[in-house]
Amino acid sequence: MMDPLYRRLLGDRFDILPAPIRRMHDRPGAMIAKGSCEVSWGKSWIGRLAMRLLRMPRPGRDLPLEVRFFPECGGERWERHFPGTTFRTVLRPGEGRHRGLFRERMGAVVGTVRLRADAAGLDYEVLETRLLGIRIPLRSSARETAENGVFAFSVELSLPGLGRLIRYAGTLAAPVEASQIR
Repeated sequence: MMDPLYRRLLGDRFDILPAPIRRMHDRPGAMIAKGSCEVSWGKSWIGRLAMRLLRMPRPGRDLPLEVRFFPECGGERWERHFPGTTFRTVLRPGEGRHRGLFRERMGAVVGTVRLRADAAGLDYEVLETRLLGIRIPLRSSARETAENGVFAFSVELSLPGLGRLIRYAGTLAAPVEASQIR
């Protein structure tokens, strides 16, 4: 059986991560994690329109969130269920010049990402983003930490000239096997 994606990408660095982060990413099979988050959108009407078209979660506080993780073709599929919307991404290990990185696909958008692990958490460094194969200047800031022993995350996406598109942050309880959820 193949090791989970993040363990393969980080190697020995995986073991220095806080326990809640290791539990979230060291899953052998389909898992579900539940928690809550806060979502905010930027002020640009173009950015807000883009968020609607991409079916991103609507702004709100203390929103319930369920994230489902599935092993898939040497990588993982993540399904993030927010009130009124679900967005899915597929993460695959990079090949060739992208070895040691992963590629995350959400529809026609593909990001190439480097993980940086330290004893305080995990940073996602987006090296490039492409929409329909065309490079776009999307900026991303994403970090996972452990707050009071609980998995915490923060993600922000922005575009030059438009500013912030979306920010969502929150916490998730330790994942459980998908078969245990009813």
